[in-house]
Amino acid sequence: WAAAFPYNPFPMPVVVDDSGEAADLARGLIEGQLRAVVEDFRVQRLAEIELKQPNQAKIAEMRLRSLTFEDLSPEEQAQCPPLVLVGGDRVLGGRCLSAVADLLASRLPVKVLSLSELDMGLDRSGAPNSGACDGLAMMSMLERNAYVAQSSVGAADHLMGSMLGALAHPGPALVQVHAPSPSRHGFSTCQTVTTAKAAVASRSLCLFRFDPGGEGTFGTLLDLDGNVAMESLWVESAGFAMTPAHWALGERRFAAHLIPMQASDPAPTPLVEWLALATRERAGKTPFVETEAGERVAVQPALAQAADQRLLAWQTLQEMAGIVTPFTLDVQSKAEAQVAEQHKAELEALQSKHAVEMQDVRDATQAELTTRLRDRLVELSLKRRQAAVSAGSDGGPA
Repeated sequence: WAAAFPYNPFPMPVVVDDSGEAADLARGLIEGQLRAVVEDFRVQRLAEIELKQPNQAKIAEMRLRSLTFEDLSPEEQAQCPPLVLVGGDRVLGGRCLSAVADLLASRLPVKVLSLSELDMGLDRSGAPNSGACDGLAMMSMLERNAYVAQSSVGAADHLMGSMLGALAHPGPALVQVHAPSPSRHGFSTCQTVTTAKAAVASRSLCLFRFDPGGEGTFGTLLDLDGNVAMESLWVESAGFAMTPAHWALGERRFAAHLIPMQASDPAPTPLVEWLALATRERAGKTPFVETEAGERVAVQPALAQAADQRLLAWQTLQEMAGIVTPFTLDVQSKAEAQVAEQHKAELEALQSKHAVEMQDVRDATQAELTTRLRDRLVELSLKRRQAAVSAGSDGGPA
């Protein structure tokens, strides 16, 4: 009932697509809109020339026939209202993925708002689900053409800043937002924001912004502000590391991927430790997490693999942003080794200096004692001689 413009309740021109080709429809709409805008500016420019240089009007008219949106000045382009494409990630990141990628690679003022359910490639039955692309934002960032942000309803300030940045960017933009649904995902309505925040804290969804209009290299254009403990792999909470499986415990849709531990489960291993193992070392081990009640829950292979992919995505963002990279770790280890070597050298120098000073003190003390002893012996010798002289003068034996 709301699909036909202008017969819908929205306060601005809106088209609702029910064909599954929303990105292609959006491209057609924005190109038609820009064609009308460019025509207005073409007429305006021609009128100015006819008023100021009438003899150049014919030549100018022929030249202005090829005027395009890219030929407009930044001020003129800013007067062209953008088109906002809003849809779920199952459509925009699935069937429309290639069309969305083409939009973001263009120069068109299209702002894509992708609402993500964050299913991590899983479905309720426990089988992998390839119908949606949770990594749409990271894929789009690699084009280095569009403003890209990944945010959440659980990070209001970050979400607002991301939307403002997308609208301010003169070209295409994508904002992928985690928008959980209590009814579909299985949690209380009052827990919506709390659940969204837990997704961020568990690295299930990482916040970032990428602004190609900034200065510097790729890493300096990537902003990870808003994430907790940006230099760490995991966020510590209540004495344990939050993983995607801990967040999944709060949503019934992942129940098939979290099963109470059985006595027959081989080599129970905390999920954090399991993820730190090499692939070949994980075989024969059962990753688990603990509930708030202290019960162990086995993490099924699909969810464990999804958690591994989320960790890899976070490490990739850390490396691209230059926060934690093999290079920085190498520099850190070399710096620590250099400091340790300097400390060792300083300690040896101090020990050597201390030994010399102690020897000087011993020598000085020995010399002083020797002098005092000599003086005392001389004093005693003189007293004995005086006593002998005194005895001789009294007629006693000399």
